[in-house]
Amino acid sequence: MPVTISPSNAADHPAIIRLLNKDRGDDMSKEERARQGFIQGNINKSMLTRFQAGSGVFVAHKHKQMVGLP
Repeated sequence: MPVTISPSNAADHPAIIRLLNKDRGDDMSKEERARQGFIQGNINKSMLTRFQAGSGVFVAHKHKQMVGLP
């Protein structure tokens, strides 16, 4: 099944925050973070709402499951 990309909405907030928190790299060593990359900072629902109202936040789904933020 292909990956589909679409604009997100408020119902997507929990899944977006879960994905972003997973990729923060809190469980990685300094060397792993340098090699693999990581997301800095925290994004909350208020910030997502502002981004969605502005430039938008897009999400990728595969098999009806959110798999990424392109």
